[in-house]
Amino acid sequence: MQDDQKLPLVPAQLAALLQPDQICLNLQAQEKLPALRELVTSLRHHPALARPEAFFRELLARERVTNTALGNGLAMPHARTDLCDDIVIAVGRSTAGIDYDAPDGKPVHLLFMIGTPQRELTRYHQLVVGLARMLNRAANRERLLAATDAADFIRVMATLRC
Repeated sequence: MQDDQKLPLVPAQLAALLQPDQICLNLQAQEKLPALRELVTSLRHHPALARPEAFFRELLARERVTNTALGNGLAMPHARTDLCDDIVIAVGRSTAGIDYDAPDGKPVHLLFMIGTPQRELTRYHQLVVGLARMLNRAANRERLLAATDAADFIRVMATLRC
């Protein structure tokens, strides 16, 4: 494996994985399961995910093993699954906040829902580590929370600092 294959994805690479129709900047749900269901609906037409409802069930199974809330208003629900032909990402933002049982007890305001094929372990790790590193910075979270629309969210994502 080359050294660059071990490195986390950088902001521009992460932004390139985002599609405007999979970014919901006004999530209505205020609890975890309804928020996940609301967000998975944005993936219903994604060409790399043929069965969104089955993907939703796999996300729920993963949540039962370990809560994917990270604290600081973030959650990263994810599943490595053969239901995905490629990486799929949906992003949700909630102004009100979502009761997600986060370790810090605070509501979640940003959700990054990720699906990766089973065979893509390296890319999966690069994606999760890159996102976690970026979102660890309060200034980055604030910029994403202030994005005006999906296109702006992607532009902001591409320019975040690690």
